Amino acid sequence: MRISTFNRRYFLFTREFGSGEKMSLMMGRRPFVQFFCCFLCALATLFLLLIDSEFMPWQFRLSSSTAPLKFSGWDLLNSTEHRPECGRVFSKDSEYIAKISRKRLTFEDPIWLEMDCAEGIRKRNFFPPEGDTEDAEFPLAQARIVYKDYVFLEKELASSYSPLNWYCYSIDHKANSLFRLRVKLLSACLPNVIVSPYEFVVDGGGHNITRAHLDCLRLLTVPEKRWKYVALLQNHDVAIKTNREMGQIYRWLNGANDVEVTWLPGGRVNESMDWTFETIRMFRNANRNFLNTGGFPPKLVFSKGYVESSLSRKMAEFMLNDLDLTETVRRLESGGFGIDEILIPSLHASDAIGAPGGFTRECIERKEGIRVQHITRVSIWYDVKKCGSGHMRHAICIFGLEDLGDKLAAWPHLFANKLLPEFDFGALLCWWEEMHRRAHFESRERSLGRLNRAIYADLPHVRFQKFATELKKFNEAQQGTKDGIPFRKALAFFNCSTDERNMN
Repeated sequence: MRISTFNRRYFLFTREFGSGEKMSLMMGRRPFVQFFCCFLCALATLFLLLIDSEFMPWQFRLSSSTAPLKFSGWDLLNSTEHRPECGRVFSKDSEYIAKISRKRLTFEDPIWLEMDCAEGIRKRNFFPPEGDTEDAEFPLAQARIVYKDYVFLEKELASSYSPLNWYCYSIDHKANSLFRLRVKLLSACLPNVIVSPYEFVVDGGGHNITRAHLDCLRLLTVPEKRWKYVALLQNHDVAIKTNREMGQIYRWLNGANDVEVTWLPGGRVNESMDWTFETIRMFRNANRNFLNTGGFPPKLVFSKGYVESSLSRKMAEFMLNDLDLTETVRRLESGGFGIDEILIPSLHASDAIGAPGGFTRECIERKEGIRVQHITRVSIWYDVKKCGSGHMRHAICIFGLEDLGDKLAAWPHLFANKLLPEFDFGALLCWWEEMHRRAHFESRERSLGRLNRAIYADLPHVRFQKFATELKKFNEAQQGTKDGIPFRKALAFFNCSTDERNMN
């Protein structure tokens, strides 16, 4: 131990210069001698302490402001009377969960909330001031549309926060002034949290969600903001992987965008309109709008997928710098329902566009109705039997304590939707406490050990990127010969299926 080493050094010093008869003889009846000896002892003590502090393990020298603290979310409650025992929840104690769920904790933002950076925001949460080396090598970003439940958003940010990441909030114009003020104060407190100056009116039909996300992407893709992947999110999406775990999963995607792709239901887009690249001015470089595809002018072919998705940095920059989406977005926004689920999946899966990290229409056209799943977000739709809490809203499961141990803790996805403070705040607090433990007190080996690399490597869009890269290398090596394989011909052998067992 370091303390015993110091004691040994101090003992040797006093034995040589200041103990027993030698010390008595030195002092005699002269006060200045006594003072001088005390001064030497104090100086030696200080010197040895400095040596020890120089080599003392860093975790014992962290100040209280940087050391991970215990999870403080429970301080938001007025009483511990109905506080759930989270350990029993995660151990799937069904009798206990059934009992505690009869009287769920609920929460709504208080009118008074301390918003001073040091005494409020940072006191309620632990935001590490320095990122790990692994974070520095692979920073991430989030673009989230928000409109209510500020305390939820603050806690959610802290649950997977890294000071090396970037977080953009686009505030729905319908949000109240107090919520808007609090989000802006959060941004002022944390330098890597930005709030868009533009506000869009978002509705249940999906109007302006695409515009809000594109606006955040513009703010995030400036050169000084470094990140590898960005997650497009909505208000009540909850992270179910820590920042460390997310970074590893994104590494395994190896540049592929993570976007759900399936057939677009009829009626969402007026497909009788001219959607050729020339007409909608798809590429800023006009020459690319006239490149023939099989003898026909290229046109946008539509796909559908959830709003929540993950884009590589290259894909985000491609969308903003190479494409001109003004006319395309204007047309899509004239639709009535689900219009937020069209642009990103269509760009991602259009072979004529050739998006970085993109996919292919081939898998959708083989069999109408096929769904290429993604891992950015998971939800339970329509099936109340699969919803542990038994509570459905607008056909989607609202997760509760019953869903933590066997779903959120086990799913391979990055985010889950949705958990609401107005329904089961106890479930949220238990989950955030678990995330805090995993992020700050769990070893890297244990944290990453719960991830199954095969699940992510087997995603069709990840395999497609590998397939396309290897085919390109092969054909380049065969230049000047007749052994090259046309892309469309090779694509016929690509396996589009997803192992459903890995996703649920």
